[in-house]
Amino acid sequence: MRATSGPSRRDVQCLEALLDAHAAGPDVVDAVAVVAGTGLRGDEAQRWLLSAREGGLVFETDASLVPADEPTRRGRAIVEDVRRRRADRGYVRREAQRQLLAWSDDTGGGNVARLVDTDYAWVDGVSLTFENFAEAAEILDQERLVTAKFVRAWGAGVVRADVTIQPLGRTVRDQYNGDIAAWRAATRADLGPTVNIVHNTGAVAVGGAGSMVTASVQGFDAAAMAQLVEALLHGRAAIDLSPDDAATYDANVEELRTGDPSRIRRALQWFGGLGRDISTNALGSALGGMAMALLIGS
Repeated sequence: MRATSGPSRRDVQCLEALLDAHAAGPDVVDAVAVVAGTGLRGDEAQRWLLSAREGGLVFETDASLVPADEPTRRGRAIVEDVRRRRADRGYVRREAQRQLLAWSDDTGGGNVARLVDTDYAWVDGVSLTFENFAEAAEILDQERLVTAKFVRAWGAGVVRADVTIQPLGRTVRDQYNGDIAAWRAATRADLGPTVNIVHNTGAVAVGGAGSMVTASVQGFDAAAMAQLVEALLHGRAAIDLSPDDAATYDANVEELRTGDPSRIRRALQWFGGLGRDISTNALGSALGGMAMALLIGS
């Protein structure tokens, strides 16, 4: 079963086409022709308009022989929400991972190029690309949700990816409804924060019951270091990073555990670039600010 929610594919296509047609200029819009331009026959376009009127998605602006319907406030909100999500790279990456996992479970997987031509690739008015799914396959393979085999070409990156779901991937679908972010958050919560930094001068308790992070390095505030590491661990699944930056992120978290002041300083400098030199979302920028504050205060 395809992982999906929200307005239907047809509603999104038709509403977006009508909104753009009315925004294009003062000419009278032939709503039937506009809707038919999304791939429907004329009679199908008429039926969609009638259904959309009844559902409060469009309204008639001119009761003539040529319907000139345009989206209602609710219809406009659907298009605006879809466009906002499409512009969110983190959301697109999460949906690519979710849909890849669903496709590999429902169909048995195989060559990801076949996925691009299915409804699984459809997300908020557009079809995700092979590149979106190849990136998702690399991430899910690292997390052992799927097994992925890649064929790479010099200068072209991944040109073929074959995917097979693993038992852990099925667990994520069964127990978390395919919500990979929820599974990651639960996994990290179960593990709990663990930091073992040498040269420690005391234990700093952070987080919930049973959470103890031992952290103190010469020149760095112990409590602030402990809080930063815990925030980095818990925020890892929610920030928007490329696969390469995600791998560097994880490596630098480990650097913060070494207790070596010079290595910790380099790791803090890298984290300080989140949201500035390293593309990420608002949470990543906030974590970068925490790292910079600790670095400046050292």
